[in-house]
Amino acid sequence: NPAIAAPNQGLGMAFWAMLSEHLYVVTGFSDANGDPTAAGFDTFFEDGEYFKHIELGFVSSFNRRYFDNIHLTAWHVDERNDANVPESWGIAFSASWFLEDKWMPFLRVGYSDGEAALMRTNVSLGIGRYFTENGNLLGLGFSWGKPSTDLLRSQVTTEIFYRVQVTRNVAITPDIQVIFAPALNPTQSEII
Repeated sequence: NPAIAAPNQGLGMAFWAMLSEHLYVVTGFSDANGDPTAAGFDTFFEDGEYFKHIELGFVSSFNRRYFDNIHLTAWHVDERNDANVPESWGIAFSASWFLEDKWMPFLRVGYSDGEAALMRTNVSLGIGRYFTENGNLLGLGFSWGKPSTDLLRSQVTTEIFYRVQVTRNVAITPDIQVIFAPALNPTQSEII
């Protein structure tokens, strides 16, 4: 969700627990200055700028937690002095549910306060159609986002893709995306 200021990979930890058969909680923190190309001990311990999050979710069962999942996430990120990014926080809602083991509609909504996240407000929705006989997947998505800075315009993104499952571990996914009123390209009306 672009309304969450999730950092790059770096040092951190998270805790996950099932509270009941259907409810779970995830919480954790990580280095707000994470860099997947560096060890990160210096920024984690010396800078002390962290991204913290907590998520409460509902699943149909533990085994289907990635397919049938509705959750609410709250997050906070410290001010990042070297990157000149102010303290920020936000909330995000996500829902997806695998229907008849064929259809997967999804909805994601996010809000952030501050300029750490890419978007101040974001709404994404779509649907996927899974073909059990061959493992292929057809997907269609739509997203509207208002950037964190008022200097940029809101943008709309659409996407359609078809994933061809070649083997159990190999897939090919042709994809078409169209961005209308791209926030970072104010002279263009759309990008394909």
